[in-house]
Amino acid sequence: MDKTIKDFIAISRQELCYNNEPKMKFHRLGKKVAKRIADALGLPAGSYDIRSNLGGIAVSGEVTLHGEDIYIQFSAPTYSDFGIMYRSCKGRKDYTGGSNNRMTIECLEHFDDAISCFQRIRGT
Repeated sequence: MDKTIKDFIAISRQELCYNNEPKMKFHRLGKKVAKRIADALGLPAGSYDIRSNLGGIAVSGEVTLHGEDIYIQFSAPTYSDFGIMYRSCKGRKDYTGGSNNRMTIECLEHFDDAISCFQRIRGT
């Protein structure tokens, strides 16, 4: 397994609320993982955005990969086991998109399987 993904999974298991250092690491690694996913999905440069919303001190915030037909968002699984939400979308101005789907951040351990799930949502 890729070290960045391994480190991202590990940091997502830590307490990020009220703990700025691991929260910042979660966001740095999350952006790297989002870029790796964009590459694996074959998204051309300039056809997607990677955003980081730190939120307030009491939340993990989110890291979002938003392409023309896919929206993937990571957050630390504070209240449920699911740290990844993904759905189809119709452009980068579509913030509601298709039905929400969820998976655990640990699913990234099986990166190719996670990419297949994202591809199915895109319809490719």
